[in-house]
Amino acid sequence: MRRGVWTVAPLALALLAACGDSTTDPVVDPDPDPPITGPDTTDVEGSFCEEIGYACTIDGVDPAVGGRSQTLLEDAKARIDRGDSNEAVAAWLEEQDGVVSVTAQESLLVFRLGGGQPTWLLTPPPGAPPSTGLPSIPPLVDNVVGHGTARERADRKKSAVVLAAFRFQFGILDVAPTLESMLSAHEEYQGRVQYESNESLPPLPTSDEATTGSVTVDHFRGWGERDVIVVSTHGDVLVALGDEWGCFFTCIQGVATGERVRNCDAAIRAKYAGVPGVRCGAVSGVEGTYIWLDSDFFRWEYRLAATLSQSIIYFGACRTSSLSSLAIQLSSVSNEFFGWDANVDAAHEAPVARRLFALMITEGLTTKGAYDQLDEDGMTDTPSADLDLFSNDDGLHIREIATLKNPLHPSVSNAPVFGAGGVFASAAAAQVTGPSAFLAEEGDLMDNAVLPFLGRAGDGENDELFFYVDVDGVRPGREAQYDVTVSVDEMEVGTHALEGFRVERVDEYTVRVEIRQPLDFDVQDGQTLKIRATANLPGDEDAESWDEVSIVARNPVLAVHSVIETTGGDITAVSEVQAEIPLTLEAGEDIGDLRIGQGSDVLEYVRFEVDIDASTGCTVTGQTVDGELRIVDGSVAFDDPLSPDWGVPEELVLFPPPEIEETLTLECGDVTQTLPFIHWFAGFSSFHGGGFGHPNELDEGRGGYVITGWEPGSDGVYARRTYDRSGTEDETTLTETTVLELRGPTYDPS
Repeated sequence: MRRGVWTVAPLALALLAACGDSTTDPVVDPDPDPPITGPDTTDVEGSFCEEIGYACTIDGVDPAVGGRSQTLLEDAKARIDRGDSNEAVAAWLEEQDGVVSVTAQESLLVFRLGGGQPTWLLTPPPGAPPSTGLPSIPPLVDNVVGHGTARERADRKKSAVVLAAFRFQFGILDVAPTLESMLSAHEEYQGRVQYESNESLPPLPTSDEATTGSVTVDHFRGWGERDVIVVSTHGDVLVALGDEWGCFFTCIQGVATGERVRNCDAAIRAKYAGVPGVRCGAVSGVEGTYIWLDSDFFRWEYRLAATLSQSIIYFGACRTSSLSSLAIQLSSVSNEFFGWDANVDAAHEAPVARRLFALMITEGLTTKGAYDQLDEDGMTDTPSADLDLFSNDDGLHIREIATLKNPLHPSVSNAPVFGAGGVFASAAAAQVTGPSAFLAEEGDLMDNAVLPFLGRAGDGENDELFFYVDVDGVRPGREAQYDVTVSVDEMEVGTHALEGFRVERVDEYTVRVEIRQPLDFDVQDGQTLKIRATANLPGDEDAESWDEVSIVARNPVLAVHSVIETTGGDITAVSEVQAEIPLTLEAGEDIGDLRIGQGSDVLEYVRFEVDIDASTGCTVTGQTVDGELRIVDGSVAFDDPLSPDWGVPEELVLFPPPEIEETLTLECGDVTQTLPFIHWFAGFSSFHGGGFGHPNELDEGRGGYVITGWEPGSDGVYARRTYDRSGTEDETTLTETTVLELRGPTYDPS
């Protein structure tokens, strides 16, 4: 049962999580953050400090009062750690000189000295069992953050920050490293995820003004430069003003940084003077005093400054949604905000967070779609707390969901594979598993990739582009709400629906549309084209996700190399010819159905060498005439990339040129004769027409020789057919060595 989906002003993506389940090596954002600037902190109207009546920044607190607050905090923590109840410690605090307010809640004590600021102590909730481990975690199942902001990049890259303030305490239950790994593994975030973690207990600072720890106040600033923010820490909420059902703007949220202090007042005064909402606090069972941040900090940093927009915010820390002023501070402008309504147990929070991010990263669902799926799966309500979402309409995608796909990309180990930059590699080497599978997948169109097209280069006829577009995050029954617009060289050329004949559902949330996009020009071999596919998303008319690459247009070729040699008679001869026939690709009726059409190229001589027996008293020289070798028919399996015969022709029908010929000039004394000597054509026709006991491949009805028996190739060659044979008649031996190669468009002869 859903606990709460709140519709608010537009939102951003940050995550504060309280637990985790695995570790990962940190990936640090290579781009340094710009200098951090904030709003005018002298404007206190509407802040909690102004409403309640205490100093908004440390500048307004006497250092003696600050020191006295820390002493009382440490004494109160010692009492809680030895087993005293919240009520008993609150009663003790009320008896201490200078204490003007004490609030005791289920898992929180907050007190304040006259002239001071609130001091926080997080305590164990009554009857809370210790976390002993994670339950079984569902496997990774395997409009858009940043769009319309200053951080939007032309290369679709996005950034995130992941903070694990109490990794040393949460251990394997800390979900932050897992989420960092999932984000880093996706190509749009790879190399742009900053990970900061307190892997061990920060040592006691060596001076009053110093602090220790890898997760500091500054890591909670500058979030406007991020698309995703993940923070694993402790948190709670203080019902300070009003009743519990009317305090979205009057309940003070607090979250702990991982920054440890020796002298809280001195350290804050030295490092964060003038910064509102910076407090001191402690956590029962955790050694040391730490800097905490309350709702005023986030109000000044983000709500007033309006610096955080078009992001997704997920707070996994305790009580970050119910009665949450924090949600109000961070979910303004255009962000999505997740939080927990109670004291969530790490063992309950981790699988939910992991599944949530898998649905957003792997499946491409929006924040709203992912939450709805979690709710349908019964995962939003856990035994310890319920997950809430503050959302805007359909929510935000954590990544782009439109992906251009290469139509000629098999995924089996014995077939050639398109790679980045148009380089072939084996599919076995390209296959990946686990989180790294989120990287550019096999078949994704990459910049500078070589893309086949429908038609033939340079024939004066308009051609068609042929490719797929995958749109992720499309829940079943919602296909009609999407379409894909195609642009070529920044000119819009067509729009394609996500339902109909040439659309198929790849998996539960991904729809693939086959694009056969007519062009108003004849594509030239090797021509560079910029292709952009824009998925138009439900909701706002400007909501879209896109993918764009520059491709090199080139079709496969049939390479022919043939040698006919005659030995044993008065005349010996060697004829060597070659051709590269640019192939015409044609699309069939079914989705993914491609076949090879007709094509032709000059069959040219590489060499013609002839000699005559000296005993004849003659000399001989040779001349050649090239001819046109044609493919008149063919069938190649391009429709099933999982088939072992992918790219291997069932047959190709070749028509060798009868006009190709050699001539001989004989000089016998004073007599010179020029004679026709049809050597290569006669030899090829003899072998392929049933001569010397070989199979007859000639089919006059189809107009040529039917070449079968193809074998899978490698290194950019789809398939190969080799003939190496000979025959003898009247002491003259005729030998044929012919190699036919169906070469993919990325074949590199070097």
